[in-house]
Amino acid sequence: MPEAASLALVPIVFALTVFGPGFLLVRRAGWTPLETATGALALSILLVGLVSFGFGIASVPVAGRAVLLAGCVLATLVAAPAVADVVRRDAEARRALAWFGLLALWGVSLQALVRNYSGGNIVYDWLDHYERAKFFLGWQPVDKLFSGALLTARPPLMNAFAAQLLAVTSSRFAGYQLTVALLGLLAYWPILLVARLFCRPATADGESAAARGLPRTVAIVLMFQPMFLENVSYSWTRMTAVFFVLAAVGFYVEGWRRGDLTRTVFAFVCGAAAILTHYSSAPYILFLALHQLFFVLPARPRMWRELTTIALAGTLVLAPWLTWAGSVYGAGTLLSAGLASSGKPLPTAGANLAKAALNLRDTFVPPLLRDVPRDAGAPGSGWGRLRDEAFLMYQGNLPFALGSLGVVLLVLEALRSRRSRRSRPPAPSQPDPWVFWIALAAFVIVTGIGVQGSREPLGLAHTAQQPLVMIGVAFLASRFGAWPRWLRVLAAAGFLVDACFGVLLQFWLQSYPLDLPSDWRGPLGLTLRDLSLMMAGWNWGNKIGGGHRFVADVLSGAAWIPFVTAAIVFAAGTVALLRLAWRGPEPAAPHS
Repeated sequence: MPEAASLALVPIVFALTVFGPGFLLVRRAGWTPLETATGALALSILLVGLVSFGFGIASVPVAGRAVLLAGCVLATLVAAPAVADVVRRDAEARRALAWFGLLALWGVSLQALVRNYSGGNIVYDWLDHYERAKFFLGWQPVDKLFSGALLTARPPLMNAFAAQLLAVTSSRFAGYQLTVALLGLLAYWPILLVARLFCRPATADGESAAARGLPRTVAIVLMFQPMFLENVSYSWTRMTAVFFVLAAVGFYVEGWRRGDLTRTVFAFVCGAAAILTHYSSAPYILFLALHQLFFVLPARPRMWRELTTIALAGTLVLAPWLTWAGSVYGAGTLLSAGLASSGKPLPTAGANLAKAALNLRDTFVPPLLRDVPRDAGAPGSGWGRLRDEAFLMYQGNLPFALGSLGVVLLVLEALRSRRSRRSRPPAPSQPDPWVFWIALAAFVIVTGIGVQGSREPLGLAHTAQQPLVMIGVAFLASRFGAWPRWLRVLAAAGFLVDACFGVLLQFWLQSYPLDLPSDWRGPLGLTLRDLSLMMAGWNWGNKIGGGHRFVADVLSGAAWIPFVTAAIVFAAGTVALLRLAWRGPEPAAPHS
């Protein structure tokens, strides 16, 4: 089958695989449509990923993959009438689907422009994870090294899921690249779920004006969010981990509020899936577990029964990987490889404490204000230098990962919310949710940065802090509708700045190959040196040396299609953003 045809199959097979199996399991849970959609996606990815993992380690032939796909297609067809009925009856479901479609079109179009990965210190992960996905196609030795490390250095879920799609479409890198982008875009759903936690109902039908406009606001904000789009387009596991972490947080908080065990148990299922996607998810799940153990379960009438149920659910998700990897590589190797995946720790406790303190500082203090290692041959100015500085700010620096004005907006909204809480204090019987969110942020920042094995002077916002950044994005999106016009306009200006320096500039430079003459000159004075800074040359060498073709390479002469599509979607998103910013504020929802 021609590569372009197999690539066209990827989104079709993805859609038939990623929803139906999970929906059949959660449709009668009594959840809201948004919770049902998020839960269906999470369970489908988890179940298909675990089965694909089993197929990979057992070297099941491709006929088994076809049977798995047939089962997913059947589940999707069975689920279709119920889904169509929900979409027909529920206005929020229609809005969420429509705006997700626009966001997905934007993300896939940007991915289809990339001819080389570059920006900051981006290096081998795209190739590492592709090779890991191919491992789960079977018939590779268990002692195979991936970027010098054993398989156990990274957990398997996302790559095992991707292996299923590669087996039934194409095993080439372009298919993997598109699969990972589609998986990353699904993070929209749990981000929307968490945003609704910050936007409580105000009307008689249980939905505030701000909540009704939330699917649109979240989609528009994500269209201009550099960390989100750069990690969707880069073929690694981070944004899929964000999906599961935010699903876990969303279900946990709602289960806590309602005293609902089903939601709570499912939250820890998603949490275990997050750890199976990326080990950096562990601090979030540990925080939820400690919160449940010390602040929720003691007040529950069946404490030990609920604790056992939660522990059993998480164990069942993690057991296949831990059992197989422990038996093949040894439990000690599994633990040491996971801990060393972020770099080798220093020899003494004092040195590791000092390293953690410096990493913490460097995650908060922008690299422009510090003397950090960069490309020694980089020019003092130019498009490449501007892109790299912006990339390091948006990916490595925690305050700027929220956007150029993210912290300013957070502070302003915190002051507004504080005045509102003073005028309408919560009921004495209800916990203060702000304590939970602040404690979660503090815990994740300290532990997520503290366990980093190596010294990272460029900052660590792109590691364990990504889900926290997306929680912040969800919070800002939830409050955008109730802001006064001047604050909306300020936020919109910040989003447009982020789009220019963190999105458009990044994908513009990544859209060029590096096999150009040394004296090449592009639009607006762009040079080959701008395209080749830092790790760009390394990535290009491995792409060419391995014969890897990106989506943009497969499209070849049709590359104008994603360019035109991206231009149209960006224009539509910009118009929608400016309209949201200029109109009058929506009524604020009262605090519950």
